Amino acid sequence: MEERKRLLPAEKTYSTSLKEPVRIHPIELNTLPPRSVPYMFDEACRQYSSKIALNYKKKGIWKTITYWEYRTMVRNCAKGFIMLGLQPNTVVCILGYNSPEWFVADLGAIYAGGIAAGIYTTNSAEACLYCLNNSNAKIIVVENTQLTKILGIKGKASSLKAIIQYGGEEDKEHHGVLGWNSFMRMGQGVSDSVLETAMKGIHTNQCCTLVYTSGTTGAPKGAMLSHDNVVYDALKIGEKLSLTRNEIYVSYLPLSHVAGNVVDIHCGYMFNVCTYFAEKDALRGSLISTFQEVRPTRILSVPRVWEKIYEKFQERAAESSGLKKYVVNWAKKQGLRKNLCAERNLHGNSPVRYQLANFILFRKCKRLLGIDHCKTIVSGAAPLSLEVKMYFASLDILIHEGYGMSECSAFHSCCLTGSFRFESCGTCCTGMITYIDNPDAESNGELCMYGRHVFMGYLNDHEKTMAVLDNRGYLHSGDVARIDEDGFIYITGRIKELIITAGGENVAPVLIEQNIKAELPFVGHAMVVGDRRKYLVVLLTFATEVDENQYPTSKLTRRAQSWVSSMGFHLTTTREILDTGPDITIIKAIQEGLNRANEKAISNAQRVQKFGIVPQDFSVPGGELGPTMKLRRKFIESKYSDIIQELYES
Repeated sequence: MEERKRLLPAEKTYSTSLKEPVRIHPIELNTLPPRSVPYMFDEACRQYSSKIALNYKKKGIWKTITYWEYRTMVRNCAKGFIMLGLQPNTVVCILGYNSPEWFVADLGAIYAGGIAAGIYTTNSAEACLYCLNNSNAKIIVVENTQLTKILGIKGKASSLKAIIQYGGEEDKEHHGVLGWNSFMRMGQGVSDSVLETAMKGIHTNQCCTLVYTSGTTGAPKGAMLSHDNVVYDALKIGEKLSLTRNEIYVSYLPLSHVAGNVVDIHCGYMFNVCTYFAEKDALRGSLISTFQEVRPTRILSVPRVWEKIYEKFQERAAESSGLKKYVVNWAKKQGLRKNLCAERNLHGNSPVRYQLANFILFRKCKRLLGIDHCKTIVSGAAPLSLEVKMYFASLDILIHEGYGMSECSAFHSCCLTGSFRFESCGTCCTGMITYIDNPDAESNGELCMYGRHVFMGYLNDHEKTMAVLDNRGYLHSGDVARIDEDGFIYITGRIKELIITAGGENVAPVLIEQNIKAELPFVGHAMVVGDRRKYLVVLLTFATEVDENQYPTSKLTRRAQSWVSSMGFHLTTTREILDTGPDITIIKAIQEGLNRANEKAISNAQRVQKFGIVPQDFSVPGGELGPTMKLRRKFIESKYSDIIQELYES
């Protein structure tokens, strides 16, 4: 079937049904005609058939998959799904860490005329069950380390017909579990004509990907993305970043998250990227080793990656002294000056001084981190503090913020080297429209977006879909923002996070929390509380190490230990500090840090009056953080309500 004929008639630009098509927004239809995911994938694999697409480690040795081998695997996977009874517009869920099998299962489901839906590995068994039942999934592809979760709930998953396990030894004990290799052999036995018949039913304006939001404020919502949503946004990301045909990626962010999915999988094949899969413990410490080994040219990241590196570099800096410290600080001044000038397209940095600083410091730091070949680093999912960005800028490492959400297919805007503002998340991609709804006197209002990247709607939830899509087709983000005269977007708060004090003043907590963390180096997390209260208070945690399961331990990070030592105490755990109550010296130092942070407040209503110390750092397993490390504010308020209540009663 010709691609131009793959559009079904549709009257509405939204849908809450997996089968219902949508009317595509009339933007760039001539220059970028709607294309299906299989069409784009086939074109890439034919054009670059012998080029290496995927790299994965097996027993410590890198193995490769060419684009043509990749295509063959996807087609066999699709035929296997059809053999298992996958019907058009029905869901295949995928649960596991990044791997070739994840990529193949995602594209295989779409090839077969179905819909791919990722599930976070951090989800509990009950949360997995919710996704399975909400999507009416027929098949789940699950990594061996996650299999126990699914076996425990499969009897409650009413529509689930097949479980496919990848990784590790094939499970032969449990009836109904099919090993990946056996499944792929099943697909090899299905004729190509069966697959071609299924592919004829694919329509560009129907759903191909279901992205479950992290559910930080309730049950996860299934954001439906059409073929056109995914293809258009991936092409626009590539255009914005000026991707070439020689890029190297490291895939490590969860593929159940929209950014990891669209960038790693779909941008990957559209721009013929060579992708390396990181180890499962990438975010627990091995990521830099992978960077050092493969030297990526582009990096998509979350703030926590850079915060951890920042903390380690700060610890090393604290140990240096004398001439070495003086020279490093001099070099960092050159790096910061150069990038502050670059921010405003100014000339004010001495090339000779920069080259010397580069020789002394910058190139060594980049090589140490494995980013000496990297052209662009983008951080998203949550705000990266200005302090951390400036620190890396002083090392001549620019970390640019991007903005997007599940509901806009991943990315809407991004800063770039040569076109950035340190406190902005950039300008929007061409063909995308940004609008500030109901701006106040300072031009802050709700950020709204329009374009072919705006999602179809939430699965089976008309009310919530209509709450975010207006009658003009604009997506209301829920974020408070302003746009400057050059088109740069600045996120200044989140409507749902806004604290409305008893005095009626609106307070955005994120900036206050960042200021507090900047003044108090021991802090792991800070969360401001004060909705409908007379004044603001803040919950603070000590930054601690985590165990292999990402649970916080009582051992302080080296940076936190250094701060405690500066108070005259040689303590290494939170137990030593908190069991008998923090010493008055520590209490006084915390209050002084809060006072300094309060000096940056723009009004009295934004000043924090009291603080409480939570005995354990926030974490994903503890429930305080979502999968992308965002604070789950309502949960935290409920979990630590006794501490909060005491702050207001004392």
